[in-house]
Amino acid sequence: MYSFPSMSIMRLPAARSITSGVGRWAARIAVATPPGMVRIATRSSSQLTLRFPPAEFVHGDDEVEEVAIGPLGVLYTYTVVHPGKGVEPYALAMVDFEPGVRAFGRLCGPLQPAPAIDSTVRVVPFALADGTPD
Repeated sequence: MYSFPSMSIMRLPAARSITSGVGRWAARIAVATPPGMVRIATRSSSQLTLRFPPAEFVHGDDEVEEVAIGPLGVLYTYTVVHPGKGVEPYALAMVDFEPGVRAFGRLCGPLQPAPAIDSTVRVVPFALADGTPD
């Protein structure tokens, strides 16, 4: 929720492993740490730019490095989705994290007052009403 005066809280998909039958790399998405939930970006020896979501697989002998991003980021932009009658609107956001990664996710909390662009947001785990991690 972004009811705090100087901080919005952003939720992104819960921690899980991604596996692929094609490659040899299974990436983690998020990890709980003492300072808070962090997202995991990756870079490989052939692709030095950080990538989020992390690489699902790599080919050949590429070495993969995991880099923690978060738990705090800066709100770059957001939009409110109005799915239709009987369904509550929700916000989707793009957030900038150090060291230079922009990630997409849901923005928790009331939609009024509107969240401020360039405000600080925090990654938090969240589950949908049916218990499915989001």
